[in-house]
Amino acid sequence: MQVATIDLSAGRKAKASTAYASAREYFSVGMALLDERDWSRHYGLTFSLWLERAECELLSGNFEKGEQLIVELLQRGTSKVDQAAVYRLKAQSHIIKSENQQAVASALTCLSLFGIDLPAHPSHEEVQAEYETVWQTLDGRPIESLIDLPLMTDPEVQAAMQVLSDFTPRPTLPTSVCIACRLAAW
Repeated sequence: MQVATIDLSAGRKAKASTAYASAREYFSVGMALLDERDWSRHYGLTFSLWLERAECELLSGNFEKGEQLIVELLQRGTSKVDQAAVYRLKAQSHIIKSENQQAVASALTCLSLFGIDLPAHPSHEEVQAEYETVWQTLDGRPIESLIDLPLMTDPEVQAAMQVLSDFTPRPTLPTSVCIACRLAAW
């Protein structure tokens, strides 16, 4: 476990330096040190190694291997936050390959994990309904008052906000902003 943890740390440092091939090797070696039982015994370490390697595979242009790892991670992720991390990576993979429709679909699937059903092409009435919900949630406070709220600490809300900010398609932007305001106000 110690060596796998060191591989994770070294891989992250290499990745931060854009040495994706080296990072991929560190993550691969760390993964090789673990077995099937480690998904339950050392879930955090195992999941992190797999996720980091999947990202490096994609960034190195090895889409097939990256996507295989993503499929496996989607089956093994145990929390909504972990699932969101994988869906974000999946959406990024689609963007790298100029598959914008699939990227949006992945992001929308991810948001649905958190109970956020964002229509791909909201009608004027749907946008208006979201605006009304925001104003009701604010209960007469100016929208600027959101800046004074404490930092969000709920990892699920943070994950949902990250997906909203990363992958909001232009037609859904007004609705996404409203949802982000509602999440922030709670």
